[in-house]
Amino acid sequence: MKRFAFAIALTWATSASAIQHYAQTVLPFGFFGSDRNSAGTIVGSFTDSSGGSMAAAFAGGSVTLLPGADFARGINDLGTMIAVTINSRDHGFIRAAGDSGWTELQYPGFPDLQVFDINNAGVVGGAARNPPVVTLSRGVGFYYQNGVFTPLPGLPGGGVFSLNDLGDATGRFLLGSAYWMYVNGVYTAFNGSNFQGFEPGQINNNQQIAGYYRNAAGQTVAAVLENGVLRDVNQRPSSAFALNDNGQVIGYDGFGLFLYDPYAGRSFTLNSWIDGAPINGVSGIYNDGTILGWRYASVPGGVESVLLTPYGRDFAPVPEPGTWSMMISGFGVIGTVMRRRAKPGAATAGATA
Repeated sequence: MKRFAFAIALTWATSASAIQHYAQTVLPFGFFGSDRNSAGTIVGSFTDSSGGSMAAAFAGGSVTLLPGADFARGINDLGTMIAVTINSRDHGFIRAAGDSGWTELQYPGFPDLQVFDINNAGVVGGAARNPPVVTLSRGVGFYYQNGVFTPLPGLPGGGVFSLNDLGDATGRFLLGSAYWMYVNGVYTAFNGSNFQGFEPGQINNNQQIAGYYRNAAGQTVAAVLENGVLRDVNQRPSSAFALNDNGQVIGYDGFGLFLYDPYAGRSFTLNSWIDGAPINGVSGIYNDGTILGWRYASVPGGVESVLLTPYGRDFAPVPEPGTWSMMISGFGVIGTVMRRRAKPGAATAGATA
């Protein structure tokens, strides 16, 4: 009974993910990971000792080379991958699970094409261009699915950089540094004056967008944009670029990489919680809490990838209002049990029975 009472009282501290330690696994020599799906397959590129690179995937402890493309950029939970090759032209490719090779995507009238993200519905986001002179009329942001290209309305010259499972997206114009979002079928340009000059990064399935804005002092502030409202995730000058569906956010500040955990209600210096050598960058943070990171190293390609796996808890989250009643009830049960244990008559009766 005593253990049960404590369990009731402490449920709030163990039912949600607070800040955790991270064990790291260094991925094979020469492999750089760019994305990971829920099955644990990681895609990216493999660089050999001569400096040549090729798209590759890591699963089951081994690397599989995927010739025909230079760099695998994304993978969804169905195992469909996207990749690019960049030489005199930009080429974008797609490869479904079970396919023996890559299929090049070709947007009519636009010889250059880049793919940036793929969602779990199989929709690909990218950008097509018509060089040599790139103007707004010579570029288009698009969705691609099952052989069909769909240009984003009101988005000439834009590129889809991040895409969620709902079809919402964020991106950047091919000219200049203007950014945009496309949420619930509505296209909004970030023109530098709205949303305090917010510049978006990744968008998650809750329509939260990681990014940053500039405050009155001209400092960048990492924030999440949700339902038209900016919410700071770091009090120091900072910027955010990645997040998962749990609302955990990754970004940079003056101390390096930071992790914002909504349950803890604050940001932490990520490298302080990693077992082993620190990392220099992050490719993504996923819904199971794992982080795909990288650091500079004396290996082909100059960087090595590491997978960070969370374990343990060190900071309990701030309990929500509904949880306080559970805690109070739990503490009441504990008090009742302790009072009963303190009564000599009750103890004697229990021993005699």
